[in-house]
Amino acid sequence: MRIVVTGGSGKAGRAVVRDLLEHGHEVLNVDLVASAESSSPDSPAPFLRADLTDFGQALEALGGGELMAQPEAVVHLAAIPSPVHATPDTVFRTNMTSTHAVFAAAARLGLGRVVWASSETTLGLPFDEEHEPRPESSYALSKVLAEEMARQFSRWSGIPFVGLRSAGDKSWSTYGAERAQTVATGGKCDRRRNGSNRRIRKGSQPRATSRALMVRRGSTVRAGRDLCNVLDWRASGARRSICTGFLPGLG
Repeated sequence: MRIVVTGGSGKAGRAVVRDLLEHGHEVLNVDLVASAESSSPDSPAPFLRADLTDFGQALEALGGGELMAQPEAVVHLAAIPSPVHATPDTVFRTNMTSTHAVFAAAARLGLGRVVWASSETTLGLPFDEEHEPRPESSYALSKVLAEEMARQFSRWSGIPFVGLRSAGDKSWSTYGAERAQTVATGGKCDRRRNGSNRRIRKGSQPRATSRALMVRRGSTVRAGRDLCNVLDWRASGARRSICTGFLPGLG
């Protein structure tokens, strides 16, 4: 599968790019700076420099430029990664503008799937899923509004959008990267609970929807909300616009 990874030179991006390559996918790293894995012309994941706050550049990048023919999906990780990396206005404006440009470009190009990084900070306090989101920073607010934007772009375009509400830990585990590539590619995912197995097969055609998956390091998958139920667009709960669950090992 041909996949564009925005922010592929960042902490999470490098892990996702590496995992996608290990699973045999073609990857294009779109970022402002190259990573060690994409710094030369013969790198397995070529690098395309683009400012994603500019729609024209986002459109060309998600179209593969001259480096990838007809990408099939995008994993959007490019963002200012926390509320302390810039002023509140800069964080909000950059994250919202770039995410809108990427979503709009994906819709214009008719990509098959959009996976993007939301955040656990959307929940605020109390920290649980029984309450409405309570963002406490411009960063968290940009993620809450991006989830709503994903809903509307999915409704307009018919493209599945999946948001990963990841935790702000200091490392992005291999397990987490594998889950990201599973979502991006629609690959198979086994569920073994109460003696049953369920699979999502590569190449399946999911029903268009927008979803947010809550992921935290060290948590356990909650009964009835395991990963495969969240990722299987044909599951019984598929009509909900947002489906959340806990996933272990990602951070």
